[in-house]
Amino acid sequence: MNDNQIELITFRRFGSEKNWKKERKLFLKYKKELIRDLSDYKIRVNSLKGINEIKINEIIKQYLEKTINYDDHLPLKEFMKYMGLSYKALSKDEINEIGKMDYTYENWEKKSKILYDNFLKKSKDIFPKEVKFCFEDKFFPLYVVVLEKDVFQKNNYIIFIRDYFILDKGGALFNKYRDNKLFIDLQKKVIKIYPIIKEKYGTNRFFEKFLSYLNPEDESNDYNIEYIKNLLDNYYNKNKNDDELVKLKTE
Repeated sequence: MNDNQIELITFRRFGSEKNWKKERKLFLKYKKELIRDLSDYKIRVNSLKGINEIKINEIIKQYLEKTINYDDHLPLKEFMKYMGLSYKALSKDEINEIGKMDYTYENWEKKSKILYDNFLKKSKDIFPKEVKFCFEDKFFPLYVVVLEKDVFQKNNYIIFIRDYFILDKGGALFNKYRDNKLFIDLQKKVIKIYPIIKEKYGTNRFFEKFLSYLNPEDESNDYNIEYIKNLLDNYYNKNKNDDELVKLKTE
């Protein structure tokens, strides 16, 4: 399934009544897929039909007891993604905790809030104060976890701000959930401030321009994206003219 088409488990924190009514069935579906992945496809989803949920939870627990110490736990990464959670962001203690818990809807409802709040706090600590307003859109961090399969770091948060707000790369998935007016308002703020934070915290523009000639396909490079390139160039050209005007007035 394309990640832009996945159905998220929201635990009634966002979305609508229509989504909430089917979440428990969806959660069970994802648990069966987790067993399939944990068993390396030795147990197929169809073979779990009719097995009660208590037994499903026991099977998960048995597999996790053998695999939970893996640093790169692909089955759990995929399972947690559906709840907007990042396995990559977990501490060792958190990994041990989710390895021992029973995988009921209620347990994950409680645990998901704790894990997400921890992730959010760490993420906000990375951001400079000028752009902390980005977190007013609750789907911005979900975009990074669910679609980018990553976490915020000092060397990537500017790209994620650009991709989510300016390029709207999360729109296909999150339009059905988010407050569109809030998104547009924040998008305008980001477009206005982006050249400033890019200059202050991002890659040197001359170096990035040079790299764009070497690798014109690199989408992480702002100068390979026409709209962003124009946005930055217009800002720098205006500032250059303003600086020259100030210098003339001083003279």
